[in-house]
Amino acid sequence: MSGLQDLEAEILGTKQPFLSQPFGWVSSNSVLFPSSSSKSSVSRTRSRRTFFDVRGTCFLCEEPLGDHRDIFMYRGDSFCSKECRLRQMAKDETSDRIQINPSDPASVRMARIKSKLGKKFDTRTIFEGITEVRDQCWTKATHPRAELENKQKPICIAPSETLLEAIIEKDMKFDRSLNIIMGSMGNSDIGKIGIYGRAGIGKSTLLETLRDQPMVRRFFESVIWVKVSKVWRMIQVQQEILRQLASRKIDHNEHINSQGLFNLLNCKKFLLILDDVCEFINLEMMGIPKPTPENGCKIILTTRLEQICDQTAVDWKVRLEDLLSWELFCQNVGEIVDSSPSVQPLARRIVEMCCHCSHAIILVARALKDACDIRIWNNVLETLSKEPVWVISHQDKLEIIMINALKFSYECLPDDITRKCLRNCVQLFQNQVFKVALLIDSWIADGLIDNHHKGNQILDTLTSANLLRRTSGSQFVELEETYRHILVDHIILPEEGDCF
Repeated sequence: MSGLQDLEAEILGTKQPFLSQPFGWVSSNSVLFPSSSSKSSVSRTRSRRTFFDVRGTCFLCEEPLGDHRDIFMYRGDSFCSKECRLRQMAKDETSDRIQINPSDPASVRMARIKSKLGKKFDTRTIFEGITEVRDQCWTKATHPRAELENKQKPICIAPSETLLEAIIEKDMKFDRSLNIIMGSMGNSDIGKIGIYGRAGIGKSTLLETLRDQPMVRRFFESVIWVKVSKVWRMIQVQQEILRQLASRKIDHNEHINSQGLFNLLNCKKFLLILDDVCEFINLEMMGIPKPTPENGCKIILTTRLEQICDQTAVDWKVRLEDLLSWELFCQNVGEIVDSSPSVQPLARRIVEMCCHCSHAIILVARALKDACDIRIWNNVLETLSKEPVWVISHQDKLEIIMINALKFSYECLPDDITRKCLRNCVQLFQNQVFKVALLIDSWIADGLIDNHHKGNQILDTLTSANLLRRTSGSQFVELEETYRHILVDHIILPEEGDCF
């Protein structure tokens, strides 16, 4: 009897099978109840939701995609405090849901939860091992609506918004990006700089780091930072500039004229940073002196729209996705980019072909780490350029980029034993973390290796390649869900003749 059945027997006093046939589907946007009598819906971006049936009772499991491990379960009309081996449980104050933070793959918890999904239930079991049920729903949905909507497993790839997260997560810095921007500031012919990119990519974070650089503070008499709101007025921006320049407190209603602000700024060597500009700002009308080689002043603006840079007539503009992509690649590939002039142009083409997809950038960079042979770099370009004729949308292109990057990373593994161990992980990992010792035991049991030392070496190779990731103090490892689906559908199944 499984752990889940044992748990049910303990609580309900029965030996009957716990789970009946699951049903459900997956959506990255919203999910509708399969019940024709209920029109309730749940909407949560970038999460996977599964409906399944337990003895005729409908449940909803919502599992956020990505690095976040929290799982949300919906059902019931009350909360039961009976607990078995769970470290932490917290109730969300803003809604009737329970947030589970499982730190142990074997953790179990009984709970009854009041739900807003339009239906009440009687009993509720939350079990980390329920991933088995969710995976059944993922691959074999039996509800008619599910059969229509789950014909093909979607690959959710978020390209550029994860670039900053990937850099921060790996404890990297913005050294190269900062050097590029500061290098442009050192050019006397560049007075106005425009940095553009999508929301959340890290424009403000990068410029905050730039502002705090000691060299910048020494170079300019005044460093002024103004956050330009969506509904902005010229007087508000002028007041904020004056507040940061003046030694006295500025009254909110104090009259400010453009000529007065111009006279104040014209005698200073200033750096003005206008953050999150949403529409054209006439700097001359506002009273901002034009930066020239003579006065040494600089103006930097950040915006989501490239046309704002053009309308402001900046002297140099850059898309932050390009800077961060190059930053992420260089810090994962090693010193080869700086030490080999012949490699750098190839590296820039590779980064460009990855289309700001952080996962693809890291996979390719790790596979190329310290590779000196130009033929290997050309091979990457050839691999990444492969594109089927059915590619239409940008999302299709991102998916193909991820497939090609993962194929190259897989082929670059040092030997067949390491590749077989990765295939073993694909079979074992069902969207959950796995204990390192148990994983290596599995490799030994399958005859892939004969000792734990060799297993740890292979595990280090796979984690260094970014194919596996250690969690919870390195005692557990996990395989990215996107990687698993690509490995199964596009690499392992074709390699093994669909006998996986």
